[in-house]
Amino acid sequence: DDNMPVLIRLLADAMFHSVFDKREYKKELAVVIEENIRDEVDYERMTMDLLESAVFEGSVFEHPIDTMRYHKTTDTLKYDDVLEFYHKFYLPSNMLLSITTNIPIGNITRFLRQTEFARSSACLHPVAGSYAVLRPTHEPCISVTRVPRMESVNLAIGFRVCSFMHEDAIALHVLENILGGRMSSRVFTLLREDNGLTYSSDV
Repeated sequence: DDNMPVLIRLLADAMFHSVFDKREYKKELAVVIEENIRDEVDYERMTMDLLESAVFEGSVFEHPIDTMRYHKTTDTLKYDDVLEFYHKFYLPSNMLLSITTNIPIGNITRFLRQTEFARSSACLHPVAGSYAVLRPTHEPCISVTRVPRMESVNLAIGFRVCSFMHEDAIALHVLENILGGRMSSRVFTLLREDNGLTYSSDV
């Protein structure tokens, strides 16, 4: 707790004054591409990407954050574009700072006001609903991907529920833990322990 002012200043400096060295950027980009190459044979991730594309169809959430198809040309993730994105969106007005401590809130507020977190910045106003509009669904959506020489099956079933801000979200989190939170959960017990049908399960 004694180091809280220093930690907040360091965090603010890292967030708002990071140096993007071009050589280091190229190295990190190569790492990102290598990770995406490995993800192409991560069949569990592939299954979840297909599920989320169907559940969130019609919104930006339909598209995965990063896959190899974003790196097929030399125009992807150009240095100047990433730098522009950083300066445009990494603003105090777009951030939420969460601190767990026994320090009084008044002291925390005073520490923050001495850093870049208190800097006023123009808030961005995206087109209303452009990122969260979901198309109505009336029929089941089934997506099957055949992978040669793959011995196991990855199966995901999903459906839309309420938003994270809805009052029922807490009850859904409780249900999530009952059904598939741990090895003692009902789905795991039914599929793995009682019937030996799967190696793992999650809800």
